[in-house]
Amino acid sequence: MGIEEAENIKEVTFEIFVEMVKQMRHNQRRYKHFQNVKSLETVEKWEKLVDKVVNNLDNRQMKLFI
Repeated sequence: MGIEEAENIKEVTFEIFVEMVKQMRHNQRRYKHFQNVKSLETVEKWEKLVDKVVNNLDNRQMKLFI
């Protein structure tokens, strides 16, 4: 799964979320190894995307108890 594909997903299933986290961790390791601008940009995109999904899940959970 590429970042462009992941950014266009409407409904995130558990399997998709796990794949996103795997891609994010893979790119974090790449950046640690290569430490170039392109790797950093890719890592930041994945981190923002995963954070967005987590935030959406967290907001949904909060609404259940309000």
